[in-house]
Amino acid sequence: MLKVSLIIPVYNEEHHIRGCLDSIATQNVLPDEVIIVDNNCSDKTIEIAKKYEFVTIVTEKNQGRAHARSAGFNAAKNQILGRIDADTRLNNDWVEKLVNYFSNDSELCGITGLGKTSLLPILKWPKTTLFLRSYYWNVHGIFGTITTWGGNMAITKSAWLEVKDVVCLDDSMVHEDQDVALWIVSNSHKIIQANDLLTYSDNQSFRYIPKFIHYSKLRNKTKKLHKELGNLPAPLKFRIPMVERIGSHLLSVPVAIAGFLVSLIIFPLDFIMLKVVKNKKWFN
Repeated sequence: MLKVSLIIPVYNEEHHIRGCLDSIATQNVLPDEVIIVDNNCSDKTIEIAKKYEFVTIVTEKNQGRAHARSAGFNAAKNQILGRIDADTRLNNDWVEKLVNYFSNDSELCGITGLGKTSLLPILKWPKTTLFLRSYYWNVHGIFGTITTWGGNMAITKSAWLEVKDVVCLDDSMVHEDQDVALWIVSNSHKIIQANDLLTYSDNQSFRYIPKFIHYSKLRNKTKKLHKELGNLPAPLKFRIPMVERIGSHLLSVPVAIAGFLVSLIIFPLDFIMLKVVKNKKWFN
């Protein structure tokens, strides 16, 4: 059976990490290795993580998600490199399904799944995959190929070894998860989106207007860089047909508009809570 290393980059995630690790501990099939990458935490994140016997701590002093991710991937021992965020909660069959996907398709080098979040801010219920679906509609339409989302993804160790020396480590230049995926696809390796590979999160920081604008700019920077590198358009066999790309954009627009309007209405309160009250748990 293929073995799984699960990598979780962390930077001051004491409010999230326990729930994340509890969801790993209750998997139907446990991962063979769980790596927490300490990216200069100054809170109790690592203290909490060390209470879980299955956790290995790796330290990365260079600040940034790309540096932390790379440190975790490089340290991992197994054939499948799973990657989630500290605020992620795994569905109980996540590892089991991950192994099945890679075991049943020898050409598969990457996979990304859906995440459920609350439909409306602050409320815990109902949860929906609509926001992540809209994200994929938008991003896959823009890149013209399937990319990965860092909160729910996995790649093969062999694919990582091919691209680890060329991926961008500057978080101000690219979305690191999209960057890795585009390099893998440009090497003619297969990535899929599996909608039954589910995670959960209460985090709604994506609705914060400055973050929304920053991430949109970063997506465009990622596309520009990979066009200059010759990685876009993607190889023909992994390219999403133009008709589907247009359809994806049309599907994502109403969700994006609705989300933006909600964000705009709540923005004054978000700003006060983050900048004045300095409540970092506000979005959770």
